[in-house]
Amino acid sequence: MIMKKLILITLLSACAFLSNTWAQIPYALDITCSIGLFDEAGNTLPGNNPHIGAGYVAGDLVQLIDTGGNGLIDLPTTDGNPGGDDSLIAQSHIGKGMLAIFAASGRFSFSVLPAPAEGTRCYVRAFNHHDLSSATGWGQSAIHVVKKGHSLDVSQLGLAMTAIPKGVDITTADSDGDGQKDIDELIANTNALEAGDEFSTPLVAPDGSAEFFAEAGRSYRLLRSASLSPADWQEVDNSGVLSTSQSLTLNDGTEQEDTVFYRLEVDYSELN
Repeated sequence: MIMKKLILITLLSACAFLSNTWAQIPYALDITCSIGLFDEAGNTLPGNNPHIGAGYVAGDLVQLIDTGGNGLIDLPTTDGNPGGDDSLIAQSHIGKGMLAIFAASGRFSFSVLPAPAEGTRCYVRAFNHHDLSSATGWGQSAIHVVKKGHSLDVSQLGLAMTAIPKGVDITTADSDGDGQKDIDELIANTNALEAGDEFSTPLVAPDGSAEFFAEAGRSYRLLRSASLSPADWQEVDNSGVLSTSQSLTLNDGTEQEDTVFYRLEVDYSELN
């Protein structure tokens, strides 16, 4: 009986030791892109996987950035480096970490080990050249909050293209001359270098519903007014901040006997 007690105590101690050792092993944050990213012209961002027969070609630059103390995305400086209190966590390139069949597909996959601390607010910014000093455009995802065991898919967080011009003050510039400042194009996640791509109110159905594709990190409001002169806009539906990009429908919910007007507004509260 005494021997059994000694053996049991020894096994329990060993298990406790293993448990403590396992708890100290750091975990990685996996950053992936499940769709191909494009430049402002709609071309896939280039980059060959290091393992394909043609040899490695450095793809366009990808940055993982910490939002810093304010918890918001600060605009980059005109040279492309993180602005405000944001800081670079890690960087990689299009093509790295992907199978050979995904060469030049605009995809990437890399890990940060150890992962940033749980609760860290971070996002991905991608450029249209592997050398930051030579890049002319960029795009970014919505914010991801780090949780143990979670991965970050920037496609789900709204990053699809690098269509915001680098080297200009986007708060004042209108690079494509469509009447919307580059900052407004960033808020709506439209192409600031293509005049035909701009944010507008979708067609509203007779029942007062509006269906459209909504971007992660943004919130959308549907407003109604019985007149345009004078206008009296009243909010009839609100999406709240979206965690992923998705098809969205906003509804009036009130039958209208007379002619009414609708307006859609987008807000990017994650942007400082």
